[in-house]
Amino acid sequence: MNPEEPLENWKHEQFACQVATGIPARAAYVNAGYKDTKSAEASASILQRTPKVAARISHLKKTYAAAQAEEVKVDDVWLTRQYLTVATADPNELIRVKTGACRYCHGANGEYHWRNRDEFARHHRTWAMLPPEKQATREEPNDLGGYGYSLHLPINPDCGNCDGLGTSRVAVADTAKASPAARRLLATIKQTRDGVEIKVHDQMHALDQLGRIIGAFEKDNKQKGEGAADALMAAILERTKAAGSKIPFATAQPEDKPE
Repeated sequence: MNPEEPLENWKHEQFACQVATGIPARAAYVNAGYKDTKSAEASASILQRTPKVAARISHLKKTYAAAQAEEVKVDDVWLTRQYLTVATADPNELIRVKTGACRYCHGANGEYHWRNRDEFARHHRTWAMLPPEKQATREEPNDLGGYGYSLHLPINPDCGNCDGLGTSRVAVADTAKASPAARRLLATIKQTRDGVEIKVHDQMHALDQLGRIIGAFEKDNKQKGEGAADALMAAILERTKAAGSKIPFATAQPEDKPE
């Protein structure tokens, strides 16, 4: 029994090929030409454990994995590049804090600054619909501060409301316009009831993995010394340059030593 050679039974070979590519056993069983009956799943499980079929599946999985690795050239250099991309990507390309003028920074005479007349009208209607006892506890909205507010307006350093600190908002960037490195940093993105939720990969974990790939943690326990970071980045630089990378690394010039 040579697992490198196709199985003599054609259906068994088709089944093994499909299972090796990740297709569930029952689906592979039916695709190979067997009937889709109530016992198909049990029959597929039995066939998958048959010594000849199991050996063939194992061999095919290794063959497919090797072919995929060769196609994308998965090796230590490739892994180094992936982790380096994540570790050095700028999260601000995906999500950032935007700080701008507060609602009183540019309001006339320090009054509340509205975006436009429609915004003011909506707030005034809301107040007008309140029962009299609640209206008495809330100040009636007025437009004495004028219109034209935008978070993009500059902060007024003399604002009596925010003391020149402005107000902040979390801004999610258009990921379609992000750099390839930033997109690689992106782990998940989903729409929730409260807005858009973005999660990024752990950049410190990426650095740790880089250190393990290049063996920085095995060289005289340098991770415990003050030169650990320098040793790690020097090794990364050496490895990426050797792989033909064109990343424009900047290196510090050594200080002049007294003679």
